Amino acid sequence: MQDTAAAPSPSEAERRILAGDLTAAAALLPDPAAPEAADPAWARLRLFLSLTGVLPGDAAARNAAARAAVPAAGRPPPDLPALASALPAGDGLQPMVEAERRLTLASAAQAEALLRQGEAQAARDLLEQTLASLTPSGPVFRLFGRANAELGRPSDAVFAFERAVDLAPGDRATRIDLATALPSVGDCEGAARMLAADAVGPEEAAAFSARLHAMARAEPDPAAIAAETRRYRAAAAARTVPPAPRAPLSGVPHVGFFWWQEQRAAGYWMTDLLRHRTPGRLRTTLYGIGLTRRFEGSDLARGADRVVVCNRAAPDAIARRMRDDGVDLLVSFIGHDQPDLLAVLDQRPARVHVEWLETGWPSGHPAVSHLLADRGHCPPDIGRSMDIRIVGFPTPAMSGGPALAAADAAGRERRAEQGFVYGWCGPASAIGERTMAVWARILREHPAARLRLLHEDWRIGTARERVATRLMELGIEGRRVDFDSPERLDGQTALWSRIDLGLDSFPTGDIATTFDALAMGVPLVTIGGPRHAGRHAAVALATLGMGDLVAADEDQYVAKALQAAARPGAVAELRRRIPDLLRASPLAGGPLQAQSFETAVELLLGIRRGA
Repeated sequence: MQDTAAAPSPSEAERRILAGDLTAAAALLPDPAAPEAADPAWARLRLFLSLTGVLPGDAAARNAAARAAVPAAGRPPPDLPALASALPAGDGLQPMVEAERRLTLASAAQAEALLRQGEAQAARDLLEQTLASLTPSGPVFRLFGRANAELGRPSDAVFAFERAVDLAPGDRATRIDLATALPSVGDCEGAARMLAADAVGPEEAAAFSARLHAMARAEPDPAAIAAETRRYRAAAAARTVPPAPRAPLSGVPHVGFFWWQEQRAAGYWMTDLLRHRTPGRLRTTLYGIGLTRRFEGSDLARGADRVVVCNRAAPDAIARRMRDDGVDLLVSFIGHDQPDLLAVLDQRPARVHVEWLETGWPSGHPAVSHLLADRGHCPPDIGRSMDIRIVGFPTPAMSGGPALAAADAAGRERRAEQGFVYGWCGPASAIGERTMAVWARILREHPAARLRLLHEDWRIGTARERVATRLMELGIEGRRVDFDSPERLDGQTALWSRIDLGLDSFPTGDIATTFDALAMGVPLVTIGGPRHAGRHAAVALATLGMGDLVAADEDQYVAKALQAAARPGAVAELRRRIPDLLRASPLAGGPLQAQSFETAVELLLGIRRGA
């Protein structure tokens, strides 16, 4: 039997090129008229070899061949950096520039298609290769930013968007991409400024949600946020379906909780409600986003009657599932930091929709009729400014019970070290310019003290750099500020064992961070702000009889922080007492809070009559 030689392959030609034998590689190319010549792999190689000048024919013929090969190439070859290094200079420069431009466009088009297909890693790999071997362009850097954002690489995303803006400063869409990425590295103030400067309005739904999210973190004036939220509410009303007629309610009410796992304070509150609920009074389903294995063994997972994992589900599919499940009342914890998920509410999947103020400001979605809050915590005019009703619980509508359990398990012993340590274990996005300026004042007044910032956000290099750089500009040496992050988010509570006195952020605080500190026995200095998001620590401290740690303004905040450091014995005594005070207070949760919620559900569904 006669042996038949195998047909040459593109990979074999690439190996010849990388070995420096361009002539041998050119000999392997199929005839341009052959069917296999249309294979994108062969087309890419013909393009490259045309540009190197090894193919037969005069310069004009080779340039024509190069231009003809580009559209078929589709995207750069796998080893483009090595191949591109062999491109000659000289007479062939103009066709090379044109071919490179087309290659860049082809690469960008391929990457955009991969992103649409959900292949963010493949898109990132392709774009990284393109940026390494071709002249950078704004569109490629913008796509590189989008791929990194989808992969949860916020520092890389912000860097890419910044380079895209540098290369195309007049491109409004690129500026908006950068602004919407800034909160992921903690810079909500920068995001709010950029989005306001570009006059982002509610017709740009995702970008406007990013603006509202940034304002909820950084804007001190409630009236300014209320005005923008009303604009969102009016625009969202046009795409929200009208209430559908439903059969009369019968049987045990079905309550759905729509929750993202990173919302720790909402997790604390739900865990306590479900642990102390009255048997048979409600049915509960938790619709979870971003659920991980860590969630599976949690008290919250065990407390709900049913858990529906919605990690990658589309908003329409989530809404349809809620409707099919017969949810009567939906408690939404979704805010403008998850704008795509707010679209679930566009479908009105339940009879009644309410929100719990995890983010410190209502979403403003027209399907939401009530906010769950408490009378002391929620500013009295928020309902009027938002045209929404408040369900005012008699006790604080937040719970530190799970934080107490975590602290009991971790132990509260203060780690021995020299000097007084101020600290904060909340998210980077809560630390704005005003907070950093006041912290710097305290450290300048107390030169022997240190500042310790502990949170998973400090794994993000850009977030850490933003705060460290600003504190250095304010006169604080880098050696006086420690950044660290836990291996796991559920280890956040124990981090407070490395801090003597907590310095709350403002104008936005963090509920879970407040409870983590108090559960570990760490006192906090805070400012009682005009907004819900700025009152978490103030309400908690007042409830525990520690209102003397609540400052009226920034000068008082500095004075109270310095006074506490001057009395380490008093601080140590507070550390011993705080956990017991918390355990004996309404902040620890318990049956009363669960019963208040159950009663509110029955009132909202018309099962029970009352005020």
